[in-house]
Amino acid sequence: MLHKNSEALHNLFPAVAPVPRHYQELIAWMQTMQPNNLPRYKDVTIDASVKTELNLLLSEIRRGNNSPGFLGPQYAHTIAPLNFMAKDGSPVKALIVGKQSRLVSFRETAVIENTLITNSCVNCHSFAAADQQRFQFHLRGPGRGTLVRSEGELTHIDTIIPGTVSACVYPHWHPSGSHIAYSVNNILQSFQNVPEKVIDVFDTWSDIVIYELKKQAVHIHPVLCDSTVLETFPAFSADGQTLYYTAAPFRNIAHVSVLDNIRYSLYSIPLNPGTNTVAPPAERLYPLSDPAGLSVSFPGPSPDGRSLMFTGSAYGNFTIWHDDADLWLMDLSTGKTEPTAALNSPDTESYHSWSSASKWVVFSSRRDDGRYTRLNLAHMNERGTFNKPFALPQKDPRSDLNLMQSYNLPEFVKGIISFYPQDIFRAKHIKAQEWKH
Repeated sequence: MLHKNSEALHNLFPAVAPVPRHYQELIAWMQTMQPNNLPRYKDVTIDASVKTELNLLLSEIRRGNNSPGFLGPQYAHTIAPLNFMAKDGSPVKALIVGKQSRLVSFRETAVIENTLITNSCVNCHSFAAADQQRFQFHLRGPGRGTLVRSEGELTHIDTIIPGTVSACVYPHWHPSGSHIAYSVNNILQSFQNVPEKVIDVFDTWSDIVIYELKKQAVHIHPVLCDSTVLETFPAFSADGQTLYYTAAPFRNIAHVSVLDNIRYSLYSIPLNPGTNTVAPPAERLYPLSDPAGLSVSFPGPSPDGRSLMFTGSAYGNFTIWHDDADLWLMDLSTGKTEPTAALNSPDTESYHSWSSASKWVVFSSRRDDGRYTRLNLAHMNERGTFNKPFALPQKDPRSDLNLMQSYNLPEFVKGIISFYPQDIFRAKHIKAQEWKH
């Protein structure tokens, strides 16, 4: 197992560079809770802003639900390690784990491991309004399908229908929990031999559909399934009356050189979940012109309805492999859009998630070494700007730097996820119905 041989694998690579500054700051702060148990850096004192943010995080958690800026004591994320190749070219078995972490105690527990379910891939988890009792995730491989828990019931849904190119992929729950918007994608990978661009992931076809839990139906709307457009990454607004998504003109990708010219823009379209209708045409929000040189992915509206965060890069939409990818913030009342300078680094910033009070964000970044994805937290102050981010606190702050695994899809949730792998085999099986509009 890869995770059991991390130390041996580390010996195959050059020595790790000195501990990055923000990890030294985290260690310095941790000395207050674990004196004499961590290394001291003679030339480093903790940055005042980092100390303030970490103390604020703990105080909000300890006050619990009575805090006006309630974060929630739980935090869910997925750890997905990189794949390695043995000398003979065979793949080394990798572990994919869905985990949840208690920020206040550093305790982590596995929600599900793919080794328990015939090595199927577990991916794309999503929660309804940060509710740990309403969630979904996909299984790829044997036993494939989408596991949805809602109203205390777990269902295993086969979402492959004649009118779509694939099973459902990237999800986003309606705030009421009544619907889940999905993209359906034909996804390919391109492996290249240049150091700065080792791999690219792209869509040759993609649309957006909306699954209605009560009717067990996949709603297909022509405006969201346009053959001349690549639509993906749907996200409901805080009030549930608007659907945001990204889209790019369809291109026939005959060669990987075409990828550099595929740029996605942010769109919105009104919808009525009660009648399962949308009101075209869709509105292009950002960028407003094609030559802007920016491609948008992962639109994430804040739960208070004030802001929308997205990831911007030079092209494409699988930004975890783009070292130019940065986080951007849009003011939904004025339309003002700009990079979040406080959160960005010279390397990749990609997936992000808001806390339920819209006071915190967690995001994935490769700022430490450009290779592994790790998690950072940041607080939005009363001015509507972000304070300095800090690494996800760990009992030993050096552990992530020694972990040969990548974090992915971090999500805040309000409580402990109560789920057992055997629940999958007791889940009610459903075949989704196609509903064309």
